[in-house]
Amino acid sequence: MLIVTDAAILPIRPQVRQYLEQKGFPNTRRNRAIVARRFKGNALIATPKMLRLLAGETYARLALQRLGLLAPAGTIIMADEKIAESASKTSAVSTAIMGRKEQQDATIVFPNDKGGAVIDGMGGHSGGAIAARLAAQELAKIDTSINRETRLRKNIEKAIKAANQAIIDYIIEHAIEVLYREQGTIITKKDACKFLVAYNKFREAVALDPDLEPNEEAGMMLFLKQKGVPVDMGCCFALGIRLDNKLITYWNGDVRGYLKGSTSTIQLITLDHNFVVNSVWRGQNSARTATSWGIDEGEWEQRQTTPPFEADLFIQFAHTSGFTRMKTIGDSISTLLGPYNLRSEEPRFFESAETEIENGDTFILASDGYDKADILNRLMLLSGSAKDQVEALRQELPTQVQGHDNSTVYLQQF
Repeated sequence: MLIVTDAAILPIRPQVRQYLEQKGFPNTRRNRAIVARRFKGNALIATPKMLRLLAGETYARLALQRLGLLAPAGTIIMADEKIAESASKTSAVSTAIMGRKEQQDATIVFPNDKGGAVIDGMGGHSGGAIAARLAAQELAKIDTSINRETRLRKNIEKAIKAANQAIIDYIIEHAIEVLYREQGTIITKKDACKFLVAYNKFREAVALDPDLEPNEEAGMMLFLKQKGVPVDMGCCFALGIRLDNKLITYWNGDVRGYLKGSTSTIQLITLDHNFVVNSVWRGQNSARTATSWGIDEGEWEQRQTTPPFEADLFIQFAHTSGFTRMKTIGDSISTLLGPYNLRSEEPRFFESAETEIENGDTFILASDGYDKADILNRLMLLSGSAKDQVEALRQELPTQVQGHDNSTVYLQQF
């Protein structure tokens, strides 16, 4: 980064190359240099690589955003018991902390009413809160000002992958530190990754065979887990960003996204990553299995099997299957951000959908507790501002849902 103190007489773009030649910059740097913004009488010159590096640093990123060199980041809300409302009053978010004292949910409100994200951390003790915070920091960097779908999707997927890697890196760094402190053993990041992969495979296998003994690598991670390394931490998320008349949605795990139309119809635009849902909804023995869960086969055949869904049939399925949110292997959430994705046979750890939207539609993201039929029925009847609707849902939640941890709802009116 170069702040040119004597460049006040320079036009913003012409003559820059000449100026840099006079200052003795090599051709490679000169050709890639750009004049980004005149600031306090000076010209700010930086290469694209410099801007990318600075964008990764929190304080530098904020400075670049103030200068207009980067799109504004999303606002991260590690919500408490209060309702947060956007400046435009078209979106609101609330978290009810039910069964835990610590906050393990995070919400992102993207700038210019473009949408938002809900992140649900898990992993016991503070692990879930850490995972949610790490993921939120990366997802908040999504550039919602991009107006071409291909570029926007690439930007979103880059942020999701960065969030996933941030959680893995946190675990690995703590594993290395704790192992050295406890045993004086020095291991590489590559070794720590091997331990995590072995631990994940053991954790799945022991669910089927409780008497199974861990190998040496999995045993090392079990030891580190006992010493406080959050080897099980991770998070699931859902996000939606408006692009013209479309809503681009990405998700994994069991955070759900809904779209409420102006006629109060509700579509489910995400699909849980869960053993039961994978077996029924994603077409594995679908008709036979759906019937066994109490869903009429004829009605099943008439419904589509990719998002968006009509919420009523999915809720019927959820109730008849006895589906609840479980954290045990087998019926558990099958896709999360975190160390579970170190296995090469699972290269993709998120899903996406595209939904047509109109002015007047309402986009809802909800974590645990808000997936009950009575909550959705209540949502169909709600009206008023985003804050009013979130307040009504929040007041009803504790009487309808018991045993959940943090329950978050984000609502955006388009």
